[in-house]
Amino acid sequence: MADAEGASPAVETAAKIKAEEDQAQAKIAALRYLATIGCAGCYPGVEEAFIAALDDCTEVVRYEAVMALLRTKCMNGQCDFCNKKACCSAKIQKKLNEIAYETDDEGCPKESSERVRRKARLALRRCGPAAPETVAPEPVTPDPVQGPLDRGAPTTSLTPPPVTPPPADAPPLPPPSEPK
Repeated sequence: MADAEGASPAVETAAKIKAEEDQAQAKIAALRYLATIGCAGCYPGVEEAFIAALDDCTEVVRYEAVMALLRTKCMNGQCDFCNKKACCSAKIQKKLNEIAYETDDEGCPKESSERVRRKARLALRRCGPAAPETVAPEPVTPDPVQGPLDRGAPTTSLTPPPVTPPPADAPPLPPPSEPK
């Protein structure tokens, strides 16, 4: 059924999809360029661009996104221990893990392309173990009774506690036993 302008919903939808698919080569070229920049350089948004490309509807764009991640500086072993420009952030690793291993409710892989899943596993292996999340230390609130530094430990004083003598009518203590 056509709308008021005469175009059918099928034609409109196909045109939108075709326009998106026609951008695939430009997206691939952009991803290949971003791989030369890396994620931790002077330019913000590189990491987000890779994550968006990993979610693209076009399989070849997702594949090229993983391939570009594999080519980013440091991920391919070109630098010594810096890993500053590698795209191995927690967000990237989470997305690669989702692509490589996660399944839907029916047990089917969330990523439909086997080659994208395979390359995502390789990228995860090159990233190494995920960086531990930094947890902000719990704020210390001073206890008004015990002071700010003892954190609930028993209070100590420089003067010993008072010694209370036993009551006058208490029976005497037995003598200490001799060692055997």
